[in-house]
Amino acid sequence: MNWKIKAWKENENGNQRNESKETYSFQKSFCIKKRKTTYKEVRDISDIKKIDLPNKNETLKILTSNNTNSIKILKIFDIIELSIVFAVIDKFAVDALKQIKIKTVIARANQNVLLSKIAETIKCEKLKKKKNHMKLYLIKTKDSKYVINSSANPKISDYTELYVIDNSTDLYNKLSKIIEII
Repeated sequence: MNWKIKAWKENENGNQRNESKETYSFQKSFCIKKRKTTYKEVRDISDIKKIDLPNKNETLKILTSNNTNSIKILKIFDIIELSIVFAVIDKFAVDALKQIKIKTVIARANQNVLLSKIAETIKCEKLKKKKNHMKLYLIKTKDSKYVINSSANPKISDYTELYVIDNSTDLYNKLSKIIEII
């Protein structure tokens, strides 16, 4: 598999330039954002080690649609500041976040913090059927913990609140702006 590594600059007011067509379209690839750099592309995962780490007050941002392999990227670097975005929030993404140990900045990126951030920002719709859409179920359990369930038939009796989020490009764009764990 070819690993595509890209970096891009932020504009003057600190916002990311509108490059969503180029940035969000590829699958099973990693996008690393480092300020004041140019685009880079590598063909092997070992080449990622050659990319310069961010300096102090700079941010390394990883966007991935391959949640399981994202851990391989994270383990290569000794990252102090990190913002990570998952294209699909599922049990693999939650498990991956639980495994991340980056000094003391992220003591433990738990699912409650991650998912409550989504719940507060995205207007989740009450559960309803939609054809040809993969759905992500944002569930609040009786002990006030948020859980992701991508099953088509979650056991509603186990939960106090149930929401559905469509897995769409629009959602991906929203998530990329919302979920920042630094």
